[in-house]
Amino acid sequence: MTQDVNRRWIIEYLAGLSLAAVAVLVLIPAVDAARDMRAQSVCAQQMRRIALALAMYANENDGQLPPLNPHPFNWTPDMDTIYPKYLADPTDFACPAHPSRRAVEAGAWDNPACVTSAAYIYVPFTLFSDEQAVAFMRDYLERGPAAMNEDGRVHSPAPVFEGSARVQSTARSAMPVLWDRVTPDPADMAHGARRPGGNVLHRDGHVAFVPYRPDNNSNFFPMTLISAELFGSVGPRMPGYCP
Repeated sequence: MTQDVNRRWIIEYLAGLSLAAVAVLVLIPAVDAARDMRAQSVCAQQMRRIALALAMYANENDGQLPPLNPHPFNWTPDMDTIYPKYLADPTDFACPAHPSRRAVEAGAWDNPACVTSAAYIYVPFTLFSDEQAVAFMRDYLERGPAAMNEDGRVHSPAPVFEGSARVQSTARSAMPVLWDRVTPDPADMAHGARRPGGNVLHRDGHVAFVPYRPDNNSNFFPMTLISAELFGSVGPRMPGYCP
């Protein structure tokens, strides 16, 4: 009798452990997904603060967006033009879902001149597709950021980037200006392999999550493989005093 009771207790105990294990396996993805959504929301709020800084700068500069950072392959605005007058906190350029956030919290970005595009890519030019991005990068490599800043930044209404088709002013809502850094490996993206893609700030100020497409479908630009290879695979050349 006692052995039967003990055997039944053991079976019930093991069954309970199994149910608990299953519950954990079910809950972990849900918890991870909730954390990802929260990080995405926080990053989107940061983008909106950056958007406000860009808009305030444009309002005082004939509608023109801030110039590109003068350091090669550093896809941020020239911080001297927006900080601290328009942007109060340069760490807004570090998405908390991205590994670069650890460097920020360690004080690596105490100097605004050392803010990098580790988390976000800023391109103040009219780019709607992979093809335009390739043409832009070819010009960037030949002339450098200083020359690009002189004659191509976005105004309102947006001018046409050299070599691209004419853009109607109504298409401004679809024009990306700032986006989560996308890399060829989705696991290295800010929001991870579970939800590859990223937040994109558009010229009209709205932020939308765009899924990553490795097949270079320009309908998903800038979350494409071409965009990842052009903007996300080469690190910035920063001054020696930067960490």
